[in-house]
Amino acid sequence: MSDKVYIMKKCDNFTRQQNITILKFLIEINAKISQSADGSRINLDTLTDQQIAGLKSKINEIDVPIDPIYQI
Repeated sequence: MSDKVYIMKKCDNFTRQQNITILKFLIEINAKISQSADGSRINLDTLTDQQIAGLKSKINEIDVPIDPIYQI
């Protein structure tokens, strides 16, 4: 699985707070973010390999499973 596919699959199941954290990270690395009425989009093809690696690292950092006692 490529890094880009991995990033898309992981972010697909993120909470709102996790998505905000990723969005802040993308702003920090000066990624071009397209905003629309139904959300924001990033073209992963325009990111450098270093930016992709940083994004993947950030995703792994915040991808913490929810404790079973808090799950519904």
